[in-house]
Amino acid sequence: MIRARLRILLRQFRFEATFFATLSLAAVAALAVAALRLPGVLAACQDQVSAACFDAQFEASVLSGMASVGYAAVVFLPVLAGLVVGIAIVGRELERGTATLAWSLGRSRRRWLLGRVAAIGAAVLVLAALMALAEAARKAAAHPGEDLVHSFNEIDANGFVAAVRGLAAFGVGILAGALMGRVLPALLLAGTVMVGCVIGVNMALETWVRGEAVVLGAGSVGYPVDRIVSVLFRDTATGALLAQEEVYSQPAPPDDPSWPYSVYEDAFVGVPGSRAPEYAALACALYGAAAIVAVGGSVLVVDRRRPS
Repeated sequence: MIRARLRILLRQFRFEATFFATLSLAAVAALAVAALRLPGVLAACQDQVSAACFDAQFEASVLSGMASVGYAAVVFLPVLAGLVVGIAIVGRELERGTATLAWSLGRSRRRWLLGRVAAIGAAVLVLAALMALAEAARKAAAHPGEDLVHSFNEIDANGFVAAVRGLAAFGVGILAGALMGRVLPALLLAGTVMVGCVIGVNMALETWVRGEAVVLGAGSVGYPVDRIVSVLFRDTATGALLAQEEVYSQPAPPDDPSWPYSVYEDAFVGVPGSRAPEYAALACALYGAAAIVAVGGSVLVVDRRRPS
């Protein structure tokens, strides 16, 4: 029974499955090539005047382009896939008029919807996870020795964050399709809502960062491992902290060309990289809540909607 349902779903969504699977595997391949080649390129460039280094620099620029494309795919492709496939689950059925037959033959509209949500949502999750793992391998090769778990470096492509963000887009797509009953209007609505969702989550995360920011100690790594919010000046004699505006408003001594660094040192304010897992967990919680609300709203809409 389960296999038969999966075959039916695969047949119904074969274009979307083929399209997004192909793009995802291409992104995984690009990131995997970058991860495999980067250690050799970095090693060849240790002697910066050798002929091998010049060749390696050209390859490094190519790998950098591949990595940029792969990174963009990790961040945006799960969202696009979630929106398109989510809209198709209900919106395309309503637009084609096949929802009437599906809902009349089934025992429960909720079971019909949630069965599709579970199967297709799992596929979106797997594609996002594969790309995120490839991106993590590429980042590990590009930044050897860096603790990737405790780092804000490229945290938007964190595997958990990318996957749950894709699920949020999936839920928004389902809800928009159920409300609009037409694919194109639902796509416009879902895209707008998802943009607002990402902006809202980023604002909440930025509020958390600014609320948790502290003056980083001498042991901090700095950007991009730590999340830097602002830079102050610390008086090396007294330890007092001053804003940059306060320091630069003071008249510079005419016989001190290195002022203000002869008196002050930079004091970075931000969140240390050790707290990056908390940031990622909060992002996942916010996107996860959006996904749950959207799917719950879709269930209510499908229960009450008359096929058109």
